[in-house]
Amino acid sequence: MKKRNRVRLIGELFLLIVIWGASTGCTEETVQPEPGTDNRKVVNINCCLQVDPLVGEPATRADGAMLGGEGTTEAEAEVKDLTVIQFDGDGTDANVPMVVVRTFKNPRLNELVIGLMQSPSQAIQFLYFISNVGDVLANFTGTLADLEGKLLSISREGSLSEGIVMTGIANTNVVTGPTLAVKLTRRFAKIRFTYNTDKLPNGDTFDPVWLQLLSVPQAMTLGSTSETTDTSVGFSDLYPVLKDIEKGYVWYIPENKRGTGNNTTGQATGKITGNVPDSYCTYILLEGNYTTSGGESRKVYYRFYPGDDAINDFNLKGNYVYNVVLNLTGMNTGDGRVTSSTMESLPGANCYMAAPGSTLTFNPYEAAGVYVASTNWTSYADRMGTKENGKIDHVGLVWQTEPGLVKNIYNLTSSGEIRLTTDNKPGNALVAAYDVNNKILWSWHIWITDYSVKKVDYNTMTETSAAVDNGYVYKYNNYIWMDRSPGALSNDRANVTCFGMSYQWGRKDPFVPANTFVEKSTLTPMFDANGERVETTGKQFDATFANSHDMFDNAMQNPLAFISNAGLWYGMVAKSDLWSSTKTFFDPCPAGWCVSPEAAIPGGGNVSYYGNRQGFYITDTGLFWPYTGFRNASTGQPDGIGVQGIYWTSTYIGGYSSRTYGGRKDYQWDTSAGGTRAHSDGQGVRCVKIKNT
Repeated sequence: MKKRNRVRLIGELFLLIVIWGASTGCTEETVQPEPGTDNRKVVNINCCLQVDPLVGEPATRADGAMLGGEGTTEAEAEVKDLTVIQFDGDGTDANVPMVVVRTFKNPRLNELVIGLMQSPSQAIQFLYFISNVGDVLANFTGTLADLEGKLLSISREGSLSEGIVMTGIANTNVVTGPTLAVKLTRRFAKIRFTYNTDKLPNGDTFDPVWLQLLSVPQAMTLGSTSETTDTSVGFSDLYPVLKDIEKGYVWYIPENKRGTGNNTTGQATGKITGNVPDSYCTYILLEGNYTTSGGESRKVYYRFYPGDDAINDFNLKGNYVYNVVLNLTGMNTGDGRVTSSTMESLPGANCYMAAPGSTLTFNPYEAAGVYVASTNWTSYADRMGTKENGKIDHVGLVWQTEPGLVKNIYNLTSSGEIRLTTDNKPGNALVAAYDVNNKILWSWHIWITDYSVKKVDYNTMTETSAAVDNGYVYKYNNYIWMDRSPGALSNDRANVTCFGMSYQWGRKDPFVPANTFVEKSTLTPMFDANGERVETTGKQFDATFANSHDMFDNAMQNPLAFISNAGLWYGMVAKSDLWSSTKTFFDPCPAGWCVSPEAAIPGGGNVSYYGNRQGFYITDTGLFWPYTGFRNASTGQPDGIGVQGIYWTSTYIGGYSSRTYGGRKDYQWDTSAGGTRAHSDGQGVRCVKIKNT
């Protein structure tokens, strides 16, 4: 007789979550028995199911004082659905096929009646009980080994929303008689995290920002869990806890047995990343802002690996509670589980450059530049609120140039910051902050690029060009220029990836460039958070509407709308201060950079033309501008690709117009191509370094 085969990769079964409606009774659904069992008869067997108590639950726990994410005692033992699978034999032979499957919704555990198949000889039968898997196993066919090897995908984010998967087994001859008693055991571990600051030095404070459980199994198997959890289950990081972290939190996750580590110190401080048995160990990450009584502030990160002990065990077993308590006694930088860094906040900007595969954190309550009086807003804070009393209710993605480019966006309510992570590829995105009515308060262009200009400085740049990470900067007319426009993914003149964004004069939100060199080109595609295509829309307002509405608020609400209204996108009266030589809060360039003023731009006698005139550059330098075309002022559609390249300055000229510069194939450098443009036009922008003051 072959004993049970515990192989984990027999099959894969996705756990489709089903939330059964509330009911006072239970419903049994019968699946046809296996062929060859038609000589058996159905016998109703009475069962009484009990849920095994959790091991390690705090004795002082009260349901009225639960931690965040924690369920009541009843919820932790709730059986929303039950699947019972019958096999021939006593369970020692893993190769016997199933006999019948029974499923129940909202079963009464103490008076469950199961219709089982009795063999003619009344031979012993093995029963497998599985709770809270919905109808995933309702149509199961196969052997006991098949059942125990199935991979059940879990998508519960550590919560109790669909109940805890529990299993139990029993043997019966399928004859009427005493009630069959079955014990259900949770296959999830419960992790409780709390911290306290009672022992902090007088005057020190700790403000939590981020709490997260990482390296969590995405799936589970029903077979024996005596050995290490197979890595085939896959691992992921749960969504972070961002609110009420100080109240503590609880997660419920599939068991994850990883074994014993390499900590030889005999101290809990040695239970660190360098001593784990492998890279799949589940751990807790707490991030916070620590400020000493002397005013020193640092970003502090605490990492903890729960297990059977605090020193060297990394096993998380089903039906066990793991209580992790952090007692803060100071910054604790000498503890191997603690890391810290200086609290360096990024300056305010409307465009943030982020490297592919990185995390970006910024303060949405810090303006990109000086107040724009013509908005008639009292201040930037009037629009956004403050860090302490902000108007932001939630954050989200408006568009991205590839599905999955922005992987996550978080509103860090404790610190007032926005955090996002990017995929390991270049591209562009727009993220927004929304108020409680789902209206956009502000939005930010995320330029995902390996081009970096962080170290550029007027005091140290003495040559006309300087290499920076993955590109160059150039000095011309006493200004330092980027080698590409915002949103460009390269400085390769022969590649369409050198095209940057286009803008209506005075607007901060970008419009994506064309994706070919063809004059009547298509645009770089945009996608929402679900991977669905989104499009730029043309939007025109008449004079009555423009004069009676806040057109700046309208533009904020519609970052995808290319607004046409005669020569001015914002109304009937020209505004001169939307952009200027002093960076404004509408300036679309990254922090420390601004739209080039008229004083920075080249004259016609200083330029040469590239190849077949697809762009122009400063003679004897590499500072190049491609012919990216423009957005039609009436429709917002692209035109002139590879034929014309006109770029805005921040300088207002008068009437509906501001100064531009650039060229056309036919005219080369010409004032008719690069003199002035109406503010509704969609043209390019090139950023210059703000001069030291």
